[in-house]
Amino acid sequence: MPDNVPDLAPDAGVVLTNEAIKARLACEDLVMTSIKLIDDGFAEQARPLFTNDAVHTANGTVFQGEGVTQMFAARQARGGVTRHCVTNLVFRQTSDTTATIWSICVVYGLSQDDESKRKIPHAVIDFTDSFERQSDGRWMITRREATAAE
Repeated sequence: MPDNVPDLAPDAGVVLTNEAIKARLACEDLVMTSIKLIDDGFAEQARPLFTNDAVHTANGTVFQGEGVTQMFAARQARGGVTRHCVTNLVFRQTSDTTATIWSICVVYGLSQDDESKRKIPHAVIDFTDSFERQSDGRWMITRREATAAE
């Protein structure tokens, strides 16, 4: 288990309030929408799902604020075919305005050496996404940590 994942068992199975259910759905939607946009070749469109001062860490490389914008632009320019299969989402609301989702992502990429165009897994990633509810009630991603599973 990654060092940044707390003991989740004590909160598992707790009955959520309606507001917590809405928060969970909104945060899960942010995770899945951001990944879908990347896979569909529109990585730059994922940027507005993050706060202006968001931090995105990918295997120790840290992007913040405008750096996140540049990271998404570079990803879109790089192109290529990927499919991020996100699973094992665990949601915890830490306050009325903050939440975290831990998940696992298997990244498939198009094999350039295979005429069959099959996609092969080339990474397993542990995601930790942090969220904050904005003054208008909308949730946004404030931090994403993507670490290759060891």
